[in-house]
Amino acid sequence: MCIRTQPLFLLQSLLFFFLSFNTVFCTGIDTIFPGQTISGNQTITSRGGRFELGYFKPGNSEYFYIGIWYKTIKNHTMVWVANRDKPLPDPFSSKLELSVKGELILLKQSKTKIWSTRSSSNILNATIAVLEDNGNLVLRKRSNSSVIVWQSFDHPTDNWLPGAKLGLNKLNHQRQIYRSWKDVNDPAPGTFSLELDPNGVKQYFITWNSYRHGTCGFWPGGVSVFGSNMLVDNYIKMVYKSNEKENYFAYSPKHQCEIYAFCGEYGWCNQYSVPTCRCLQGFEPKCPEEWSTGNYSHGCVRQSSLQCGRGGKDGFLTIPNITLPANPVSLAVRSSDKCKLACLRNCSCTGYIYDTECLIWQEDLLRLAMPELITYKSKTKGRINDAIISAAVAFVAILGIILGLVITWRCKKMKLLGLQKAKENSLKLFNYRRRNSDTKEDDIDDYFPAQVMKRLIKGDEIITLLDYQLGGNADMEEVTRACRVAGWCIQDDKEERPSMGHVVQVLEGVLEVITPPIPRFLEHISKYLAEKNVFN
Repeated sequence: MCIRTQPLFLLQSLLFFFLSFNTVFCTGIDTIFPGQTISGNQTITSRGGRFELGYFKPGNSEYFYIGIWYKTIKNHTMVWVANRDKPLPDPFSSKLELSVKGELILLKQSKTKIWSTRSSSNILNATIAVLEDNGNLVLRKRSNSSVIVWQSFDHPTDNWLPGAKLGLNKLNHQRQIYRSWKDVNDPAPGTFSLELDPNGVKQYFITWNSYRHGTCGFWPGGVSVFGSNMLVDNYIKMVYKSNEKENYFAYSPKHQCEIYAFCGEYGWCNQYSVPTCRCLQGFEPKCPEEWSTGNYSHGCVRQSSLQCGRGGKDGFLTIPNITLPANPVSLAVRSSDKCKLACLRNCSCTGYIYDTECLIWQEDLLRLAMPELITYKSKTKGRINDAIISAAVAFVAILGIILGLVITWRCKKMKLLGLQKAKENSLKLFNYRRRNSDTKEDDIDDYFPAQVMKRLIKGDEIITLLDYQLGGNADMEEVTRACRVAGWCIQDDKEERPSMGHVVQVLEGVLEVITPPIPRFLEHISKYLAEKNVFN
């Protein structure tokens, strides 16, 4: 019997936030420029359309506030409020303005300052405000978009969004504390708060009127995954980090295919496809109605029964590149054919794999009835290595193209300037072949494409990744620009990849480009390499 349940994809839609490359190349919809204002019913929307910023009136209140809410939800669900304890009587006589000095200011009746980011720059018109697709309002430098001057994630209200922190900055002693609303009609700070233990203990707790109400989470010792402390449940990855700069908790949603049994029995999960779940060959959705809404938890059922024990002949469907289920049974046979035969003779055997040893499964898996058999000549072994090589080649090839454009552009520029040393000054980046060939022995932090992306995201120097023969002599601004745009060129979603025209404009410095997120296929390869190192 199929019981209608809330589709998991709705939960995911509230949690997954992706940056869009187009944010960089289009202006206005998600950006406030120096001198621009927002008044009345004017809003800005994040590039992916997930969040919106503007004026709102909560519940039965007669006052207005500047806030951020989920744009795709009919009833506004607020995630951040700027002037939560300083309401406005009228949005049309008020304005949110980005000053030429880089300070975001909320003015009452267009003249009285009631809230600001308290950020400023000595250089005029050097800062822009961008609403990102993760719900974060960011003030960043126009000349270097990776430099964040101020962000709403550092000044939360009552919502802890994925990617935001709950912690303490040890350098400026700034804390991220989440405080409840006073009531449904008033977003002013209420009596409850969520905060990190200031005593350095790895826990966070709820307080009521400054009294500890109860501990929410405690970090167990000894948990370490690739240098970061991480815990994972069915849906969420929770991270705790402590260093000389800060202590904080953060979380992010898991990819759907990482959720155990997300597609149910006989369901095949592929996060790069639409829909995410498909039934294996010879199977169909157990509950078609639920399946069509994105609830795949009931899984799939056979279209035809197995013939084992009734004189019929069954066979197997080979599915490459899947995550193997738990609890296999090992058999002492020494060939793939013998392993297959052993499984066929056992009516409870539903699947097998042979790779130096024979493993069979005695749970519902891949076994198909004869009428549904399809022959594949694919081999599982080597597929991941192929993917690794492909990823490395793709990244290097794109960097090669981009560097070719850099060199061409620089040579043109030098020629126009009458310089004679263009050849000596041509930009070199990496000894790709050597570094990529070393990947097999290195851990994840030395896997070159992922290493470049991680350094970009953390804001770390990438000068150490240059060819040692350069001796560190290179224009680091050009190197960073080239690496960033290369990262956008290999994004999973083709809509996020720039055109070659945009690439050239970025390399020329005409367009600014922010740091891209790490592509999911690089994360998968990184995860595989790390697991391989652990098991080896």
